[in-house]
Amino acid sequence: MASYGNVPTSIGSISGSSIKMGSGPYVEGLTVIIPTYNFICVPLVQELCRQCRQYLSDGHYEILVYDDASTDLSTLTANRAIHDLPGCTFLENPFNKGRSRLRNQLIRDARFQYILIIDSDAEVCSPSFIQTYMEVIADYDIVIGGIQTSERYRRSDNLLRFRYEMAANRSIRQLDYCNQHPYWHFSTFNAMFHTKVFQQAMYNETITGYGFEDTLLGVELEKAGFRAIHINNPLIHTGIDSTDSFLEKTEESLQNLFQLYDAIGSYSTLCRWYERLKRWHIHRLMALWHTWAEEWERKHLYGKHPSLRVFNLYKLGRFTQIMVENKKRPHQ
Repeated sequence: MASYGNVPTSIGSISGSSIKMGSGPYVEGLTVIIPTYNFICVPLVQELCRQCRQYLSDGHYEILVYDDASTDLSTLTANRAIHDLPGCTFLENPFNKGRSRLRNQLIRDARFQYILIIDSDAEVCSPSFIQTYMEVIADYDIVIGGIQTSERYRRSDNLLRFRYEMAANRSIRQLDYCNQHPYWHFSTFNAMFHTKVFQQAMYNETITGYGFEDTLLGVELEKAGFRAIHINNPLIHTGIDSTDSFLEKTEESLQNLFQLYDAIGSYSTLCRWYERLKRWHIHRLMALWHTWAEEWERKHLYGKHPSLRVFNLYKLGRFTQIMVENKKRPHQ
């Protein structure tokens, strides 16, 4: 198997096998884990705490919020109030671990049978959010609650990401589609796991930048044969990135995808399209197109009416350019 960049890309070598959780026994209850960086998540934790106390008996839940060395002092100061909530812990890491290492730290520190992973820029929109999960999880290994986008978080500077999120809600986040392909577009923005899952796979800590850490985890979980279901129990995504931030994250994620090409393969729409371009012998033409059109595409994406078709073309062109510039070939 070929490898791309400096990261080993076979599933065996790239997995978190060296940092799996130990085996049971499991303590009955729920651990909610929330990684955060420069984001105030006190309202989220307050509501989760209220629901846990209402649905679970005392001593059978915990909420762990770990900060990844935030640089905004006001955010840190605000989040320290989490310490005062019953069953809640707020830990400040002295240095930035990165998305994968921080999540693994939280998973390893979890005490209970079930682990609910939530991003800190989420908002609870159901008074029975915790109850709904707990009524389903006993029959599955993984339950994914989903993501919802609200018009309240649309701004003039985040139109591209907002349109992207709204389009995802109408397509790849529809329950029928998700349950036909439970590990495609896998996300832990809002997902519950039986602790035993993390004895087989955890986040790959060689991924230090943004993007595709969830996808790779999903690849391993599907290969391990875990039962997953998507249900209608969403959280609202409040942290809709500005176009500046979204395009920066897009670039970082495309670099990660280049490194993880062999491991992720057909789980990525971009990888599947790149394979087609290779078969049609037009991948180099696409890379040249991006070199010529990138400035116009970016100008359009910053505009008042950004097109997702242009954005998809931009991503494919940039990813193809990265592949061609590095003179790599997909494994045979």
